[in-house]
Amino acid sequence: MRAFKVCPAILSALAVVGLAYAQDEVKRSETEFWSQTSGGAAEVCGLDYTIMYVDRTYRQGNLAGVRGQLAWMERNGTLAAVLVIKGFDLNAQTPIPFSVFRGFVVIDGKSILPSITLKADQPTDFVGGYSFENAVAITYAMNGEKRLAVGFNREANGGIDTILPINITPSSNLGAFMDFADCLITLAERAKANDPNR
Repeated sequence: MRAFKVCPAILSALAVVGLAYAQDEVKRSETEFWSQTSGGAAEVCGLDYTIMYVDRTYRQGNLAGVRGQLAWMERNGTLAAVLVIKGFDLNAQTPIPFSVFRGFVVIDGKSILPSITLKADQPTDFVGGYSFENAVAITYAMNGEKRLAVGFNREANGGIDTILPINITPSSNLGAFMDFADCLITLAERAKANDPNR
C-alpha cells in the first residue's frame, strides 16, 4: 500500500461533517482482511470488523456490538467503496438485531458520509456506497497514521451517533493483510488505466 498516493486536492475536496456522538467503552475490536478474485484477477478487497462495546446511550451500560464490512472495487475506471453495518444488542449472550438508520466512516474524528444508501439484505442493516474521492480517502487513512472508525445512528430522526474505532492492525493474519494491500494497489492501478478521461 506504500505505492498508493493521494493528492492533497482530493483530500481537501472531501465533504466532512462533525457530529455529536456517544462515548462508549470498546470491549473487543477484531478485523479480518480478505481479497476476492475472478479469473485470477483482483475483483474486490475488503475487511470485516466486529466491535463489542458497552452502550451507555441506548442500553444503560449493557453490551452491544456491530459487525460489518468495508469493501473496495473498481468499476469503469473509478474506485468505489461500500460500508456495511449490522447492529445487535446482547441479552444473556443472545444477539438481538437493532436497526441502523445511518452509517458512515470516521477519519481522525471527521465523519465521511456515503454518497448513496443501498438496499441491505436485512431491513435492520445499513449499506452505503462511497464515490471515488471518499473511497480513496478511506484507503489513504488506512495507509497513513490516521484513526479510522465506523459511526452509526440507531434513531431514524436524529439522535446521538455512536462512533467506534476499527482496529486495522494485521495482528492475526499477516498474509491476508498483504493480499488485501496488493488487491487495493491492483484496483487503484486498474481504475487509473480504465479511466475514460485519461
